[in-house]
Amino acid sequence: MEVSFNDKLKYIGYKTAKMYLSNNKNYFDCKNLLHNNRNIQYSNYDHYKDKRKVKLSKLKKDVKSKSGILLDGVDKTVSYISIKKFNHYLNSEYENLDYKIKNISIFNIPIEYDDRSCTYFKFSFNNTTPILINKICLENCSQYYNFLLESRYIHELGHVLVLKNKGSVSNYLHHEVIPISLELLYSYIHNDKEELNLVIKSRLYDTCSLNTYSCSSYEEYVKNNSYVVSSLLSFQLLEKYLDFNPNQQLEMRNRIKDCLNGKITVEKFMDDYEIGFNSDTSIKYLKKTINRSKSI
Repeated sequence: MEVSFNDKLKYIGYKTAKMYLSNNKNYFDCKNLLHNNRNIQYSNYDHYKDKRKVKLSKLKKDVKSKSGILLDGVDKTVSYISIKKFNHYLNSEYENLDYKIKNISIFNIPIEYDDRSCTYFKFSFNNTTPILINKICLENCSQYYNFLLESRYIHELGHVLVLKNKGSVSNYLHHEVIPISLELLYSYIHNDKEELNLVIKSRLYDTCSLNTYSCSSYEEYVKNNSYVVSSLLSFQLLEKYLDFNPNQQLEMRNRIKDCLNGKITVEKFMDDYEIGFNSDTSIKYLKKTINRSKSI
């Protein structure tokens, strides 16, 4: 039986998907700023190209070794099942699902290239099981850009970690905040300034595209808004982090780890750091982010 979008959100642990910013002037000023910069071009990265195809085993090894500053102290164990085994369970009244589920490290989740122009992860669930991760798919056209591919990979790992802690995000519109923030912070920590700005530019390009996209269904509307809202909030997080001294940066990383461990909600984290649209500083931060993308 097909599960409705709202039932799926409720099962995963979101309390709402309400667009709470409908009358928020600062939010709409940010959206207008995105609209006015909608012609941001996706850089071709030609001088960053490594013509050798990135081996997925190497990608896993590199990100695992470099992600400690963001993920040390985070429980990285998730429930895994292959799509084949889950479908076999669904089609057999005698199968015991518990014997097919494995607890594995996020770095042991199978990954593969996909021809779609996006990265994503697949998962399964029914009424009696936790979220079961199947695999992570990475954008095939990014394979030559190691630094961009790494940021996409840790983004998806962020989704997996957030998803395992049911209720760690109250509003679905915020479900991209931690994954996008991990992507940006990882790029800042491990790349030079120009490469960080290229990652920012690619994220801005995606956000501007969604900001002008006409949705054909309620589900599409909610998903698009979640990317736009979460991206704007993540840009604020990054700009605050860049303004912080090392001790403040360490504290923020530890609070992000609290989110990933399910100790606090993403909404609590944002409230503590005044990340939102309650003041016009949200516009100031977005202008700084856009200017970074234009500096390359």
